[in-house]
Amino acid sequence: MRRLWISLTLLLALSGLLPVASAQGGPFGDDELLPADEAFAFSARVVEGDRIQATWKVADGYYLYRSRIQFRSDTPGIRLGEPRFPPGKRKRDEFFGDVEIYQGTVTIEVPFTRGPDAGDSLTLTATSQGCAERGVCYPPHRQTVTLELPPATAATAAPAPAAAEPGPLQALRDLGGKLGLGGASDFLPVDEAFRMAVAAPSANEVVVSWQIAPGYYLYRDKFKFTLVGNDSLQVAGFELPPGEVKQDETFGRVEVYHDGVEARVRFLRTDTAATEFTLVVGYQGCAEAGICYPPQTRQVKLTLPASRVSTAARPPQPRPPPRRRRPSPSRIASPRAWPVATPCSPCCPSSASACCWPSPPACSR
Repeated sequence: MRRLWISLTLLLALSGLLPVASAQGGPFGDDELLPADEAFAFSARVVEGDRIQATWKVADGYYLYRSRIQFRSDTPGIRLGEPRFPPGKRKRDEFFGDVEIYQGTVTIEVPFTRGPDAGDSLTLTATSQGCAERGVCYPPHRQTVTLELPPATAATAAPAPAAAEPGPLQALRDLGGKLGLGGASDFLPVDEAFRMAVAAPSANEVVVSWQIAPGYYLYRDKFKFTLVGNDSLQVAGFELPPGEVKQDETFGRVEVYHDGVEARVRFLRTDTAATEFTLVVGYQGCAEAGICYPPQTRQVKLTLPASRVSTAARPPQPRPPPRRRRPSPSRIASPRAWPVATPCSPCCPSSASACCWPSPPACSR
C-alpha cells in the first residue's frame, strides 16, 4: 500500500492533537520520531541591517522540501523580498516526485525593507515541511522568531508609497495566511476528524465505524484489522462498501470515504464460550486542505458473546487416491467389428477369416 503521508504522530501529540502512542499501541514509539522543532531546528538573525539569515539544522535521517519553505513578516511596515535559496539535493520523492531537498544545515537569505513607521523589531514566521527518511512526513510547520533590528538608516529605510499595492507573490502569501493553510493547529485532532466506534453485534462479527468530519476523508485501501491476546480467534476477513473514486495527489487514483464508513470484520473461532480479545485497527486519512495524517493504529478491548457452534476452519483431510476402474468390454472401442465365429478353434494364419471376441482369436472355417 502506498503509504504514510503528511503528518507526524508525535508532533500532533505534542500539540495536543493526538494521543501519544505507546510502543505497543501505534506505528511509532514515543522515542522513534523527533518533534518537528527538534527534527528541523530553526533560528534567524539580521545581517547588515537589511537581510535576514534563516537557518535550519536538519537532524540526521530527516530532510526539508525546498519548495515548501516560505517566509512572512508579521510586523507592520516591514516587507520581505524574494528569498535566496541555495541549491538543494535532487531526490525522487514518493510523495511529490522529483524535488529538491535540504539535509544537514541550510541557510536562506531573505532581504527586507523598512517603512518609516516600522519599529525596532521584526516578527518573522517561517513555514516549512519535511520528512523522516523512514517514510513519515510532517505537516507544514510554522516557526516564529522575533528579531531586534538596528536603527534605520537611509540605506535600509524605504519610504512607504502612498497607495502601494502588494506584489502578486506577497498577495498570495497573505491569502494563504488568511485561509489558514499553515500549522498543525489549523487542522482537527485525528480522533475528531475520524471518530471511531466499535461494536460486537454477533458472536462472530465486529462492526467498526467512522464518522468523518466535513473536509476530511479516509482511504479505502489503508484499513487493516488484526487481533492479539486470544489464540482461539482468527480474523477471517472484512467487508467495506465501495468508495468514491478520487485522483489523489499522494497516491494517484484511489477510493476514499467522506462523511462516514462502516467495516464488518468476521472471525473464525475454536472456542464457543464468550471470549475476550484486543482488536488492532489500522487506517489513514487526509484533510482536503492538503495534509494527511500518518497511518493510525488503535487497540480496542472487546468481548465476543458465546457461540453455539465453532466456526473455525477444519484442516483439509487427505483425499484417498482415485480408484482405477477397469473398463468393461462393452466400452472398449475397436477399429473394426469382429464377427463371432462358432465354433472357435485355434487360428491358422493362412486360413483365418474371422475370430471370436473378446476371447483369444479363433479361426472360423
